[in-house]
Amino acid sequence: MSAPEHDFGEDVLKAGEKLRSFTADGDIDQREPVKINGAFQVTDADDGDAIVGVAAYDVAGGQEVDVAMDDCEVLVEGQGGGFDAGDSVEVVDGGFQTLGSGEKVGVALEDAAGDGTLGQIYLTDSGGN
Repeated sequence: MSAPEHDFGEDVLKAGEKLRSFTADGDIDQREPVKINGAFQVTDADDGDAIVGVAAYDVAGGQEVDVAMDDCEVLVEGQGGGFDAGDSVEVVDGGFQTLGSGEKVGVALEDAAGDGTLGQIYLTDSGGN
């Protein structure tokens, strides 16, 4: 008997069909914003980065991971001050907060109070389309 390949945990993708599989360049956590590198692999996005999308589940480096991309509604973690419904959002500390000086990646559909609080966003400006 083999162990399950991935721990899907709570659903990340809430609506939308734009999923694409990438190879992870390092460990990636579920709900984490990811960017694409020069080797066409995904890695953790840095604060304020443009992103390709949000990881659907936890993976180790070298494994395949499904990424929810533009036009998807996803459940993500708020960070810093979090975000309120209707806010434009950016990447910060592996999660999302109200847009400051970074790159807009989506719009909040509900509130997320801050560090580790889950909230839903609509990805509107992620790259890799």
